[in-house]
Amino acid sequence: MNGKKLLIRCKHILLLMVAGWCFPPELPAQVEFQGNSFQEIYNRDYPGIQYSYDSEKQVHSYGNNWDLDKDGKKDQVWFVGTGGAHLYFFLRVELSSSGKTHSFPFLELDYPRLDPGVKANGNLPDSLAFNFPFFIIQSTKNADIGIGVRLDNQTFIANQKELKKRGIKSPVVVLSFIKGVQFSDINSW
Repeated sequence: MNGKKLLIRCKHILLLMVAGWCFPPELPAQVEFQGNSFQEIYNRDYPGIQYSYDSEKQVHSYGNNWDLDKDGKKDQVWFVGTGGAHLYFFLRVELSSSGKTHSFPFLELDYPRLDPGVKANGNLPDSLAFNFPFFIIQSTKNADIGIGVRLDNQTFIANQKELKKRGIKSPVVVLSFIKGVQFSDINSW
């Protein structure tokens, strides 16, 4: 390639780069996520779901939505931020029957958004596609309600030892609270 053709190509590349800086691509219309709160989404798509996000403490609160331990009172469910540049949130549950708080630092999510199939009125979906990292599910074996967490590969691999101790072999974990804290793979739920 001669010098003149090379100079023309360099000019074209430079023009494309400048155009990209001056006219960045627009974000798709479906991008609605601002910060870490899901409040606008839940207000629109989840009528009746109790939710709040404390940006200072980095806590998603799903309290007073489900009676996980079947004592007739709704329990508290939080996802608590771990801090850092890439913020993850671990599961914490307070049961109304005992007042005891259970923290699960090995069940971390980077996007603890509730599956849209879940409704606050107790209507739980028959099945979920597990496209969302957090869901509430009812057992097909009995009426137990469980919290489901779908771990990403990084979290699943990093916590293999802790998960294995609890008999978990898949990245989709279900916790139930009727007889203490019980862990299950989604396949055995």
